[in-house]
Amino acid sequence: MATQLDSNELLRIQPHWQRRNDPLPCTEVDAEVVAVFESFFQQSGAKFLEGHAGGDLVVEYAAFAAALREEVYDACEMLAAQPDRVLRQLGVAADLARTVPPGAEPPTLLRLRAVSPETSLAALRSETVDHFVSVRATVTRVGPIKPLVTAARFSCAKCGFGQADDALAMRVRFTRGEYRPPTRCDGGECKSRQFELKRGTATTVDVQKLRVQQQLDDAKDGDDAGRVPRTLDVECVGDGIVDVAAPGDVVVVAGVVRVINAAVASGRHDKRALAQATSVMYLEANSVVNVSRENEAGGAIAPRTRRSLEGLLGADARPRDDDAERELVESVTGDEDPLGLVVGSFAPRIYGHELVKLGLLL
Repeated sequence: MATQLDSNELLRIQPHWQRRNDPLPCTEVDAEVVAVFESFFQQSGAKFLEGHAGGDLVVEYAAFAAALREEVYDACEMLAAQPDRVLRQLGVAADLARTVPPGAEPPTLLRLRAVSPETSLAALRSETVDHFVSVRATVTRVGPIKPLVTAARFSCAKCGFGQADDALAMRVRFTRGEYRPPTRCDGGECKSRQFELKRGTATTVDVQKLRVQQQLDDAKDGDDAGRVPRTLDVECVGDGIVDVAAPGDVVVVAGVVRVINAAVASGRHDKRALAQATSVMYLEANSVVNVSRENEAGGAIAPRTRRSLEGLLGADARPRDDDAERELVESVTGDEDPLGLVVGSFAPRIYGHELVKLGLLL
């Protein structure tokens, strides 16, 4: 797969590589892989770039993986093991294949829909950290959409470097929401470590946090039988994957498994908190597919609704049929606890929360 690259070729790739926020260095191996992916996007993969104008590039995983394997046979294995590097290589290659000058358009970010195979929440362990996975789960909590600062410029508080001209101010990129000011002043011999944030230069992107829960069908099998369903926090960054789900929706989330200090995740930032070694796992989303909404938009009955009706009417339930509706009403009214039956049929994949469900129904 390796190709011979001269220094000019490496210089051509680096400006596109450095536009991403994640501070991954561009090595000669990266440049070689980018050259291979660029050739893919110029030939058999050109169809995936049709109509693309920078930013999110959404592709169906099955079709994209099948086409990419013809060029790189182990591309899927590379993506699963080193997602940060491979996704950047693909994004840079897409920009180079479209001959877009650096800065003319937003950098391409490949978003893979409906990634397979799917991994159960119970299978997420320490060995899956920093690996690319896909999970199917039920949304139980949706946080508000907030702005996340990805980059900003700073001026020196001592010598005044960058105060008059924003273009000269020191630009810093924040990785995964970690606020880190410059470590030194770029103004000649000044050694100051006091800097002022130039708020007008901040670059922001939408971010939203979800909490998903293991589906009941998965929790009933194997070692999870009889246990409270597992949960996982999901961080969605980018306009294309925020505000796409509501509590009760079934989603397929593909992304990278991350960990964060447990004390920091709970809101503590003191020295004792940072000294703890226990971490909490979360999923940094690359794509979010709302299965429930897609089923409903396609005219199909949502899976959770179908199971509830089949439990009362049998497998041949037809909710629009008058006889079926009458039979459904009679079955509910004839039950010993009709209110409990209705509450239990509402969002059955969400474990517990009976009072919350009752309040929503009322």
